[in-house]
Amino acid sequence: MSNQLSILVWAGLWYFFSGCTLFLNKYILSGLKVDPNALAAYQMCITCVLGGMKVFANRRRANKDKEHSSPMNSPGGLRDIESLAVSADKGALTFDSTFWRDMTCVGCMRCLTVVLGLVAVKFVAVSFVETVKASAPFFTVAFAYLMLGERTSLMLAVTLLPVVGGLVLCSATELSFNIVGFMAAITCNTVDCVQNVFSKKLLSSKKYTPVELQFYTSASALAVQLMIWTGMWAHSLGSKHPDYMDPNTSPETASAGIHWSWALFLCFAWDGIAYHLQSVSVYTLMSLVSPVTVSVANTFKRALLILVSVFVFKNNVSGGAAVGTCITFTGVLWYNDTKTKESKAAVA
Repeated sequence: MSNQLSILVWAGLWYFFSGCTLFLNKYILSGLKVDPNALAAYQMCITCVLGGMKVFANRRRANKDKEHSSPMNSPGGLRDIESLAVSADKGALTFDSTFWRDMTCVGCMRCLTVVLGLVAVKFVAVSFVETVKASAPFFTVAFAYLMLGERTSLMLAVTLLPVVGGLVLCSATELSFNIVGFMAAITCNTVDCVQNVFSKKLLSSKKYTPVELQFYTSASALAVQLMIWTGMWAHSLGSKHPDYMDPNTSPETASAGIHWSWALFLCFAWDGIAYHLQSVSVYTLMSLVSPVTVSVANTFKRALLILVSVFVFKNNVSGGAAVGTCITFTGVLWYNDTKTKESKAAVA
């Protein structure tokens, strides 16, 4: 398969499974009244199991290939053993202090983005959440300056004005606006920007494959999520309203837990698989293209999801929100185009 075809295939899979995950999340949270923390923990459990199966299957296959190509049977005999060992160690994943630091950092960020993303989807419309997330370039530039001291050119800064202006207009006129959902979406967007940059850095270092990075960060995120979930559960034992996410929920309903049914079971199963495949496809795409290309692809993905969500959930969209969304996406496309031109000029 050619490189361009691989990029198109992985981008298409990313789009498809992102849509499946997003719409199922909205239905499970709003329609079936499932707590966001429970859904987040379930998603991480599924992606850890599936990712672990893939990682260990790859290792087993690599070990079999190594046995079949044993240097004992080659013309070089014992002289080739040392070179084979060196090459194996070079490509092997080492569980040193750097590994644990990397996995803990990305895992904590993944945990935050998943939980905050689900909270945002529960309280506001999917189209509004995707509009907020489309403003990622603004947050990326801001944090690059604050954390790395990276300065942005005047032209690139100008392209961010319609991004911010469109977001403000959309927020001010959004019919489903909710302060909890809005803050969750903004915070999720901020953490996600840092996570994407750091993940791309790890993939570029060739220390981890996309499958390994997906699995080990998911395991780390699951550990963090379970600790948070356990602490919240212990705190809720003495609370009159254990379901802190919804103060209108009665103690009897909140303490009853999830009411399982075949519909809920099937939704959970497909949601977990779709979330896992979404994670694998985006990590694989990151390893094939530049961050700017991923950003552009993400912009079109969000625009498509907004249009589809409006038709699927039949959200009432005000004129101001529609105009604000268009302005935001125009600014994002302008930013991506300017960023690409500046990158090419710097290389030349």
